[in-house]
Parts: sequence; structure tokens; C-alpha cells
Amino acid sequence: MRFDQHASPHAISRFRADQRSAVSLCSVASDRADDPLTGLATRQGLIDYLDQLLANPALDTHPAALLLLDLDRFKTMNDRMGPLVCDRLLCHVARRLRTVVPGAALIARVSGDEFAVLVSDAATSAAVADKLLDVLGRPYAVSGFAVTVEPVAQSPSGTSG
Repeated sequence: MRFDQHASPHAISRFRADQRSAVSLCSVASDRADDPLTGLATRQGLIDYLDQLLANPALDTHPAALLLLDLDRFKTMNDRMGPLVCDRLLCHVARRLRTVVPGAALIARVSGDEFAVLVSDAATSAAVADKLLDVLGRPYAVSGFAVTVEPVAQSPSGTSG
């Protein structure tokens, strides 16, 4: 994860003003068990959806794939830039996930900087994963800072893939 340590004084003062403001960081658009920050499904929402699929195999006509993504060195950035900037970054990541992931997929924020994407058709999962890594790795403009995160694909067993 990289960020511009030489931000202008204007960007620094804007960042401080943002820290004091109590504005809503993201709008919540779904009725599933939503993460209040990103509006994505939560880990529990993902588990509930998987339970429904397993309980009723007729709902699932194609093999699905579960993609797990992590933002590498996110904690370091959170320590350096503060939680408000990182919360805004997570909102940007959520927006990019929504633009890349096919409509039939479920996107969840399963913990701080970890996301899961349940792709309804496993045959397309490799292409979706490649596109996610590309799009999420592009720079973000967050509170006056240029931020680049390094998304890492994880296998469901927890190892990097």
C-alpha cells in the first residue's frame, strides 16, 4: 500500500477538517445484513446466503466460486493516516467492487479489509478475479491523498493465491 507522504498543506488541512466532520461516509443501498460503512453484505449476510443455497440446491443451477480479497498492509496505512481516511478508502473499494462484479454475485465485507465475492458461475470466476485485482490496485484519491492498495487474492483455506 502506498500513499503520497508529501501532500500539500491544503490536503492536510482538508484531511483534518474531514476528521472533525460527522458526515456519512457511504450510502447503504441494500436490505441484506449490510456493513454500515460500505453498504456491502456482512460476513453474516454471506453465511446466511450460503446456508440458503446449501439448504435448497435447486436455487443453484451452476457451480459457484468464492473469491476472497485482502488489502495488503492496510493496518500500516490505518496507523499512519488514521481511520477516517481508511474508512473512506474502504468505501471507494466497495464502489469499485460493485462496478466490476457481475450483477448475480454477492459481495461482502467479511472483516476490516477483507472482502468476499460469491460468483454465481465458477466458469467466469478467474476472469472476475483478474479484473478485481487490476481495478482495485489502481490509485484512489482519498481526502486529498493519492492512495494505492495492493489487493491480494486468498483461497478459502486462507493462503495467498
